[in-house]
Amino acid sequence: MATAFKVLLCVGSVLLSSISFGLATACAMGAEPEKALQEGSAVVKTLADQSNSWSDYSCITELHNFRPDKTTITRARFLYRKGPELRIEVLGGGFRDGSVILRCKDGRIKARGGAWLGGIQMNLEPDSRMLAMPNGVSAVKADLPELYSMLESELRNGVSARYIGTPIVEPSTEQKVVVLELENANKQIVQKIYLSPEQRLPVRWDSFEDGKLRTSTYFSELKINNGFADDTFQL
Repeated sequence: MATAFKVLLCVGSVLLSSISFGLATACAMGAEPEKALQEGSAVVKTLADQSNSWSDYSCITELHNFRPDKTTITRARFLYRKGPELRIEVLGGGFRDGSVILRCKDGRIKARGGAWLGGIQMNLEPDSRMLAMPNGVSAVKADLPELYSMLESELRNGVSARYIGTPIVEPSTEQKVVVLELENANKQIVQKIYLSPEQRLPVRWDSFEDGKLRTSTYFSELKINNGFADDTFQL
């Protein structure tokens, strides 16, 4: 019995030493395990409030659509002005290259085809299938204020959010990021957003379907409060 008791004491001492070493190492590295993973609904609200405070913004997006048979990539320039007004210029995407979509201040949707489409101009309904993107979002509702509003709506409908505030390196861009994840009731990730640590601007936005990655959108050249001229939002 005495021998067994001594063994237990030794094992307990080793475990305590290991725990103490782990905590000391974490403190030495500046890590705060209890703060690394947080409930994320407050972060969603902060992102929504932040984007709604902008007078305008512009960025380049690159949407990767992971289809069963192949992956397609579409690049576009987004120009947004509070109103809301939106101009989307397709920079790459086959026959759509050079196409322009406008969401006007009065809510009308206008479009002009690229060179392959003969530059034809048309008016579209907001729910037109021609505006649907691979991630299921309408192109004219793909500006950041609209997307963050969509996240707030998902939270009100039972989706939960978690925020990983300890910066990691996003492998595709090699940028340091923090991560916001939204999960459904089945604990499946539905949205995963990689944000710059300080300004919390989007670097990458992943959308999932039935637990599988459906699309990845990369953001670059994001500029805020440009002061666009009125004719920016005209064809």
